[in-house]
Parts: sequence; C-alpha cells; structure tokens
Amino acid sequence: MKSKENLDLPVEQAKSYRDKFFELYPGLSQWHYDCWRQVWTVPQPKEIRTPGLRRRLIKEGTDFKKFTDLTNTPIQGGCADAVKMAILTLDAELPSGTGIVAMLHDELVIETDASIAEEILTLAKQKMEESAGLVFKDVPSLV
Repeated sequence: MKSKENLDLPVEQAKSYRDKFFELYPGLSQWHYDCWRQVWTVPQPKEIRTPGLRRRLIKEGTDFKKFTDLTNTPIQGGCADAVKMAILTLDAELPSGTGIVAMLHDELVIETDASIAEEILTLAKQKMEESAGLVFKDVPSLV
C-alpha cells in the first residue's frame, strides 16, 4: 500500500526502521513513552509549555492529537523561542545598512552589502546557535 507521500513501504519494514531509531535514541523513546502515559492517565492535559514558557492549551481531541501536541509544542515552540532570542541579540550587533527583513519559521532573511555578507552570515549563525543553546541546554543545536 502506498502512503500519501507515494511511498511503498511494508508496515513490517516501517516498524523495523522505527524500532531501530528508538534503539539509537533511547531518550527519545522514553520521552515518547512518558507523553503517551500522560495522554492515557491524565484526564485531560490542559496545557503544554515551550522551553521559553509560552503556553499552548490542549483541546479535546483524539489521543494521537494530544500526543502530537505534547511532543510538538516543546520542540517547535522552543525553536521559535530560540529564533526570537537570536533576532534580539543579532539585531543589536548588525552594522548600519544591514537589517533583518523577514523571518519564516526558523529562518532569518538578512539584507546586507555583498562585501560583508559572509561576515554577517557567520554572526547570524553564531547568534542563532547561542540562542538555541540557551533554550535547549542539553542538546547541541547547529545552524
């Protein structure tokens, strides 16, 4: 059977890939288990917070929807926390004539003179990695 992504992968093979992934990353396996346990045992998880403490309310829904909210919010929301911190620190150090013109998810678009573009790229990368390190203290974050 083909998936909506047009992949033809037998369920047994997909399960084998998943099992191997969680063998390699036992911490993720435990985290998933803990989130499932919360879905199954807590009458209604009311909220989840990002590492920056922004709150997302968890509404009624299927167990899978609740699990997805519990696992997605800290990661995706944490990345948003980090990029917002990076914007603040980076903007303070950008030279005159250089500016952040757009942000899309975890990407920054910076307009600058071509002669200093590599220098600005290095600075942006440094500020984004520093910010991610403050949000995700135990996880190396590369930009």
